[in-house]
Amino acid sequence: MIRKQIDEFACLDPAQISQVWVLCGTFPTNFRLNSDEANLLASLAEAGAAIYFESSDHWSFNHPISTFDDRDGVAEPYEQDDNDSLVGLDGADSGVGLDMSANQNVPYSQDNQSTTGNPNDFTNILIPATAELAGGTAGLAWRFDDAIGVTFGVTTAYIPGTGGRVICSSFELGGYGGDLDSVVSAYHNFLGDSVVTPGTGFQRGDCNSDGGFNIADAIFLLGNLFSGGPEGTCTDACDANDDGSINIADAIAALGSLFSGAGPLPDPFGDCGEDPTSDSIECAEYNSCP
Repeated sequence: MIRKQIDEFACLDPAQISQVWVLCGTFPTNFRLNSDEANLLASLAEAGAAIYFESSDHWSFNHPISTFDDRDGVAEPYEQDDNDSLVGLDGADSGVGLDMSANQNVPYSQDNQSTTGNPNDFTNILIPATAELAGGTAGLAWRFDDAIGVTFGVTTAYIPGTGGRVICSSFELGGYGGDLDSVVSAYHNFLGDSVVTPGTGFQRGDCNSDGGFNIADAIFLLGNLFSGGPEGTCTDACDANDDGSINIADAIAALGSLFSGAGPLPDPFGDCGEDPTSDSIECAEYNSCP
């Protein structure tokens, strides 16, 4: 196989594609992204392309600093490598729409010693990010099989505030000892779901849809609930506590965030984005996103 820079592939045009899968493999026979290539992945994701990125050693040794760090869904600072104890996998429910929890104690065999003499794959330990610059929510989809006494994460799933969804994995699909077709199908379905692009979505708490979050939003909501005032055009924006219903608790959450040090509201907050949680309320119209 002749390695090419990923930006040499003319097909990587965000106007023409919906998903990009990059499989760099397992140390020491893996191909490594450089910073320019990782920046390209970030630009594709920002433009709306969904990304599957697999590499055993990208997040640790000689990590290429790039804007992809801001939207890979992996917590920084990055954790250390594991050596070669990944011999089994337990799936997990990521909480963001990718549920691999039905897959437990799956054997994993990608030991390179037979071909390279090096017994270590140096699989990176991945922890879901809680505060990416791209916003949104990340969760853990795979971890070490707990039968070996550790529960390190090795795959994250991420829905950003804007842009394409991202799966990052430090284990190689080629070493997966279960039903690989079902795993690839689950990944494809997750990545293929609705893409959040700039100019769509809403900002949580902006109940009156004027593009800001302030006391006027709480007054607007209370007026609707108790004084016969109009309903907001974006019910999701009025659901300040993101519990899937509209009631006085949302006004309390908004006021707490504004005046009582309760912290930020659930995403999307501060920037436009889609609701990362599934519920029965919707956003019929919100015209205050850029």
